[in-house]
Amino acid sequence: MKTTVSPVPLSVLLKVAKESVDLKEDPLIRGLSYDSRKVREGDLFFAMKGAQSDAHDHLSEVIKKGGVAAIVERGVSASIPLIQTTSVLKKMSKMASRFYQNPTKKVKVIGVTGTNGKTTITYILENIFRSIGEKCGVLGTINYRVDDQSFLAPNTTPMSIDIHQFAHGLHQKGISHLVMEVSSHALELHRVDDVSFFCGIFTNLTQDHLDFHSTMENYFHAKLKLFEHLPDEKIVVNIDDPYGKKIAQKYPNCLRFGQGSQAQIKACEPRWDLKGVQFDLRFPSGQSYPVKTNLIGRHNISNLLASAGGGVVCGLNENQIVDGLNQSHTIPGRFERVEAGQQFVVVIDYAHTPDALGKALDALRDVNPQRLICVFGAGGDRDKRKRPLMGKIATQKADMVILTSDNPRTEDPSQILKDIEAGIIEDGKSNYSIMENREKAIFYGIGMAKEKDIVLIAGKGHENYQIYGKEKTTFSDQEVAHRALV
Repeated sequence: MKTTVSPVPLSVLLKVAKESVDLKEDPLIRGLSYDSRKVREGDLFFAMKGAQSDAHDHLSEVIKKGGVAAIVERGVSASIPLIQTTSVLKKMSKMASRFYQNPTKKVKVIGVTGTNGKTTITYILENIFRSIGEKCGVLGTINYRVDDQSFLAPNTTPMSIDIHQFAHGLHQKGISHLVMEVSSHALELHRVDDVSFFCGIFTNLTQDHLDFHSTMENYFHAKLKLFEHLPDEKIVVNIDDPYGKKIAQKYPNCLRFGQGSQAQIKACEPRWDLKGVQFDLRFPSGQSYPVKTNLIGRHNISNLLASAGGGVVCGLNENQIVDGLNQSHTIPGRFERVEAGQQFVVVIDYAHTPDALGKALDALRDVNPQRLICVFGAGGDRDKRKRPLMGKIATQKADMVILTSDNPRTEDPSQILKDIEAGIIEDGKSNYSIMENREKAIFYGIGMAKEKDIVLIAGKGHENYQIYGKEKTTFSDQEVAHRALV
């Protein structure tokens, strides 16, 4: 999103970042960049060392494109001012907030964190605001969007520069709210250090990203960072989740949602089928209202309750919240049905963790299919420990499972499948087959389906690509499933 911002002297940004440097020259900074390919005249460049490349090696390109200074982490030489620091990411966060005039203090930022449900909740909250005539910006897994514009989302939570630029653009447009998914990576890697959150929502915590965090405890403590500077009254917590209970103990005046007796926002008499979910929503006031949406699966009841909690802490009235919930529609790649006049049901879902896959299969089993068929894989270069768990869960809950590739990335696809299969073998199950090619696996799964069966194609959801090695090729579960049906 294009924004306008006044140039800022480098010395001003360094002061905010608490860097004491004797500058021989103090260039005016006209923009910020962390990608050498996108540097523009007058930019301050942040040299980060990534998994694939080291930006310190591209400073000559930065200078050629008009970069006027750089923040670095190691000793290098260049013809522009270089400021060496121990953490480029920390400094980038502080400087980005100041450069864009502290925009997250001017819009209300709603942060949503947890393993599962973040994307759905951001869509529902966006819909609640739309239903009362208010626009809001959204930063999330599927895309970044505002008004009718959407932008590619390379990360669930973007880099700090992108967050503050986006928030600044919202403020310039007169948009008052920003709803964003806040990943554990973003919290650990300082992307949101200087975001002034108005409120925070916790969904749940189940095994994922242990390749990065190593332990569930580390993963949990990363998530907790979202709430450190928020008053209890601006924290919304899933009290049904074990980790949510821990958060509620730490912040006893938080707003609790769920099904248990401690829940202040609760779904009474919940019902669900393949047309959606419905229940009576009880607010902290004790008032109840009927909610009915076409969001499929009982797990979406929790997502709707979380969104209602977000509406409450944002000061919306109960009728406004309920109207927004009742207007919520299917979200891309989240329990999305593929229809071509067939006598059975095909569902695409992003479930890519043991908990999400289990809940997706449970939700579909609840509607009493003749058979439940599951096609799924696991991503490469990601947490390997969840693979056997997913294999075990799938064969326990589905009648037939087809193991296939997800995004293998730089790993051997056959080894990933063996990792998944290990959990199945340990469980003594035989209701599965292996088909590495995802397109063939989808055709095979749909091809075996009969009347009243359900086919779940899990793992990639909204994604329109597949990654083998470092190459990204076009691939859509929806498009392949539709071809298999016609």
